[in-house]
Amino acid sequence: MADWDGGESQRRLGRHHEATGPLDDDSLYSISTQIHAGEWRGLATRLGFSAAEVSHFPSDHSFTAEQINQMLVTWRNRQPVHVNQTEALCKALKEVGNAQLADNLTENQPSACKQPTTQRAVLCSQTPGELDDSSLYDIAEQIDANEWTRLAAKLGFNQARVSHFKDNHSSVVDQINGMLVAWRKKQPGDVNQREALCKALREVGDINLADKLSEYSASDVQSLNAANICEDELKSHYKETGSFLQMNPWCEDLKKPIAEMCTKVQLITGEGKTEYTLVSYEEMLLLKTKEGKLIPIAVLSGLAGRGKTTLFDKIAYDWAAGSCKVLQKYKLVFLLKMCNLKQESNLVGSVFDQLLAEDTNLDLNALESYIKMNSGKVLILLDGFDELRTTSLNKSSFGSILKILNRRMCRGCTVLVSTRPSHLVRLTTKALIQQPFTHVRVMGFSKEDITEYVNKFYCDEPTKAKELLTRIRSSNLFSVLAESPMLLLMMCSLWSKDSKLPETMSSFYHNAVDEIGKRKDVSEQEINSVVIELGKVGLQGLLFPDQVLSFKDSDFEPGELNLALKAGILTTQRVFKGRVPHGSVQFIHKTFQEFCSALYLQNLFEVNRQEFQKILNEIVSKSPVDFEYLLRFCCGGNETCTFEILNVFLAKCKNRLSVRDRVGQLALHCYFESQCKCLPSKKFIQAVLRDNINLHGLLDDTLLSVTYFLRRVAEDSGSAYLDKIKKLNISHCEWIRSVTDLAFAVSAMKSLNKAQIIGSLTSETIAPVMKSLRNLAKLVSLNLFYNYLDSTAASWGMHLKEIKPLQWLNLSHCSLNGEDMVHVAESLKDLPNLARLDVPNNNLGGTAASWGIHLKELKPLQELILRNCSLNGQDMVHVVESLKGLHNLATLDIPGNNLGGTAASWGIHVKELKPLQRLDLRNCSLNGQDMVHVVESLKDLPNFAELDVSDNNLDGTTASWGMHLKELKPLQEVDLSHCSLNEQDMVHVVGALKDLPNLARLDVSGNNLGGTAASWGMHLKDLKPLQKMDLRGCSLNGQDMVHVVELLKDLPNFARLDVSDNNLGGSAASWGMHLKELKPLQRMDLSHCSLNEQDMVHVAESLKDLPNLARLDVPYNNLGGTAASWGMNLKDLKPLQRMDLRGCSLNGQDMVHVAEALRDLPNLVSLDVHSNNLGGTAASWGMYLKELKPLQELDLRSCSLNGQDMVHVTKSLKELPNLVSLDVSGNADLAGTATSWCLPLKHAKALRDPELYSCELTEEDKKRLHDALGNLDKLLL
Repeated sequence: MADWDGGESQRRLGRHHEATGPLDDDSLYSISTQIHAGEWRGLATRLGFSAAEVSHFPSDHSFTAEQINQMLVTWRNRQPVHVNQTEALCKALKEVGNAQLADNLTENQPSACKQPTTQRAVLCSQTPGELDDSSLYDIAEQIDANEWTRLAAKLGFNQARVSHFKDNHSSVVDQINGMLVAWRKKQPGDVNQREALCKALREVGDINLADKLSEYSASDVQSLNAANICEDELKSHYKETGSFLQMNPWCEDLKKPIAEMCTKVQLITGEGKTEYTLVSYEEMLLLKTKEGKLIPIAVLSGLAGRGKTTLFDKIAYDWAAGSCKVLQKYKLVFLLKMCNLKQESNLVGSVFDQLLAEDTNLDLNALESYIKMNSGKVLILLDGFDELRTTSLNKSSFGSILKILNRRMCRGCTVLVSTRPSHLVRLTTKALIQQPFTHVRVMGFSKEDITEYVNKFYCDEPTKAKELLTRIRSSNLFSVLAESPMLLLMMCSLWSKDSKLPETMSSFYHNAVDEIGKRKDVSEQEINSVVIELGKVGLQGLLFPDQVLSFKDSDFEPGELNLALKAGILTTQRVFKGRVPHGSVQFIHKTFQEFCSALYLQNLFEVNRQEFQKILNEIVSKSPVDFEYLLRFCCGGNETCTFEILNVFLAKCKNRLSVRDRVGQLALHCYFESQCKCLPSKKFIQAVLRDNINLHGLLDDTLLSVTYFLRRVAEDSGSAYLDKIKKLNISHCEWIRSVTDLAFAVSAMKSLNKAQIIGSLTSETIAPVMKSLRNLAKLVSLNLFYNYLDSTAASWGMHLKEIKPLQWLNLSHCSLNGEDMVHVAESLKDLPNLARLDVPNNNLGGTAASWGIHLKELKPLQELILRNCSLNGQDMVHVVESLKGLHNLATLDIPGNNLGGTAASWGIHVKELKPLQRLDLRNCSLNGQDMVHVVESLKDLPNFAELDVSDNNLDGTTASWGMHLKELKPLQEVDLSHCSLNEQDMVHVVGALKDLPNLARLDVSGNNLGGTAASWGMHLKDLKPLQKMDLRGCSLNGQDMVHVVELLKDLPNFARLDVSDNNLGGSAASWGMHLKELKPLQRMDLSHCSLNEQDMVHVAESLKDLPNLARLDVPYNNLGGTAASWGMNLKDLKPLQRMDLRGCSLNGQDMVHVAEALRDLPNLVSLDVHSNNLGGTAASWGMYLKELKPLQELDLRSCSLNGQDMVHVTKSLKELPNLVSLDVSGNADLAGTATSWCLPLKHAKALRDPELYSCELTEEDKKRLHDALGNLDKLLL
């Protein structure tokens, strides 16, 4: 049955008489065509629309009639059921002077339209023959765009009317839909619309669509009736409960329409280069996979109060009001609060419990049937996965909600689920949500959004709005907090009274609670007492295994409950469980439950220290990050309590107190909340401050806490603690609000020798940072790449000259221009140690005349990198002329600049760069004549050792310049990869290179040389000094390999051969035997060569005679199930140190043969078998790992390992005395299993860098690993 069929293509008869009133879509469109373009805005104002809403309609529709129509439809959908819409619209028309249209509307309105709204029972008695708007739209989507005009003619429309449809709708689907709606409107009441349309479709040849449309059954009618009832109930519910936003959480009467007050939040999807800010939530519902299929599931993650719940409320309201075109495809939209759900919860039951009136007469089974048959027309909004009542999930216990989420049923449903970031990993596990899904980060408000929201809140008090915005912008903290819609609402409410805001999050909530009490005439003493008692109950809920956020009345003392309900800290509502009503009491937001619980804990700290300690130990032992706000609030303004909490962190989580770990960040949040005037303990500071500080992708509030701590340490103790820091890495952090604190702290890091700041600096933050680096006597390396610094160097360039120890400066991808380069180069001339300058990927084209002259003053310079700088030939003249005065310049890298045809002007100057050892001209569009100039100049350089001219099209040109290569006597390396060389080119090149006494490396990869080696291979034997040859991706065949390998045997120093990415499958019998004659060979690379089982036999047998072979790479050859035949030969490769078998489709039995053979190798230090599906097989091969005694590195990434596999692996690894590196990243099935396998790793004494990225580890896993591996320098999770 088609997606729209059996219900989706049907709605009830009498759509024109639905509960919203007697004006249907067709009537409103007819009216819109009769309203003058100049008067409709006045009419919209009379109908209750704000100026902002009126301006919104033109932005959504290009034709005036469409703008008017959308305004009228939106107005109609807002009307309560008792309103006579015809009379209301006529009244408004007369008020704007269009009495004639008002009279016509009254006279022409059918009598049925003047009757009361039809009862639900009548609505649900429709016959299968009726077609509603949604059904017609679905049909329109399936009609051929090139054939619809024939159907229109068959349905009675002439060419003029067809042209009208085309003129009034921009998309073809809308044109077809408009035609079908117009056709339906013409049909008499006794016509079976379905049959009539089927007949017309068959007559124009669309048999398939006609057949789909004609399928219908009695059960479909029943399920459709259930869906119709449910749709009406839902729309009524959303329009009544969701049409207003409460502007003050504690003042029920202060509400504004959601359409006027709701401000969009920032929605960001993608990561890194693919990061993208969505224009609206509608765009989220339209994202597609690479294959063009709509992505049905989206995960919205955001911190508490960032607007996730309001966004879902807005989506539900927009659907009910018909104001969003994207939502019109959905017949049913279910908005469910997950705090009232368990893993066993079923969809239909939860809809009955949360959304439908208790007297709704609706067949549950029929509704469930409709959802299953028409899942493509169902949108499910799951609000608050982090509040799901079940915390330990068991897949076998899932009800239909979680089954829909993990696509085990109703796969066509669209599902949006929101969560706090702390629960994102748990949500996106294999058991729940798998790819493809859209991850959308709900970032809250931008600066512009904050301004819009405050102005809306104080629409009648613009002065107050301006003052509040000024206060928010003046505070680092409140600029961050205001990004949360919930907290900004509280700010607006608190500001209303005396125009003041507090300093920290905890004091902010204190003031909010005080304000609650005052507004409800509750004394400060009473409210404080009540909050503490509420916190006792709230804390019990938070500590419960399945965190409890809903309570019974009986959980509270009656007096405290009444006072809390009166004040608005608690809310109560009637919920249904199995159709039985129950009273449910909740805090107004989870953060208020956490705040009250924290105050109870603070009180407990004073009256019962032992009990406090017990609860605190329980919290930190469970997972402190799950109790983030509770702990932060508990530290608010309480120094003694804070230090007690930090001591517990130190005792139980010492190894997780670095600033890169969430536990360490939480500890610093706690310190920030306390606003302590003295430092934590020496041991705590030492645990936080490592020799390498990494701040990667931190949120603003985290940066505030981190930099506050660093500044306090610097202020209190100067360099005493910060002197420990050797490296500072900051990447992708927006720290404009915390840069002052950070700069102050950095200036005290006297031992800092390397600073790296990536994608974090702006024109506003670069100057204070550079100033802080001026007096650091050990800073030798400064990397500032991917910072947008366009036209800013005048403000910070002067500080560079003060960093006297600097040896390497990297300004890659900084959007520098010519003027910036002048400031930079002028400052650098005063640095006595600057050996390397990187300024690649900055657009400096045509500007070198202004800054090139300063390069000659950089006397210590040894390396200059100008890659991808858009330099032209004249720029090169200025650069090279200036560089000739530098007596230490050994490397000049200028790849990626379009220099084609210009070498005649600058090549002549290259010969004056006497110290030059390396020249990189990759991808410079050089031609043959350019190469003549370049190579001729290089012959005069006495130290020139490396030439890279790869990625230049030199096809057929080597006859002109190849002969000059033989004059480059010092040359050691030549890179001619991807130069489109042909057979004759290779003859010229190899023939010339034989005269070079020092040539150690030749790279000709990526040139199509298939079938040509017979002509140029003979010259290889003359390249006596050659140590490495790279023939990757040269389309070599088996016979080419015979020529190459046979002739390389005469080279006494040849150590490495790379023939990867050549299709050599089935050919090794002809060339494999010659490998044994390459006695000096140390490394052989045969990756991606399509080798088969027999090829591996020949290769392995031949290589066993090589006394120096240290590395064998055969990844990405399909060798699955073949190791029994070639694995035994590996044991004879005695010198082998590294073996690479990545992506070879190995199975468990293959691993047995490989591991058994490798245990006999006395020098094997590295084994890479990642990307082989070894899940569930380690029991058979894991035992052999313990015999690989020399092993130092083991790579098992993406091997589908599970917890039991890791038990076998780690049991063996503890026996390896030299194992330093273990990588098991990308094994998602390790989630929740660390307890079973982490302890043996503790005995791997040499282990230093275990990597477990993308293993979907839980917080409990991380805790267990840190507890077991506390001896490690780093633990990469």
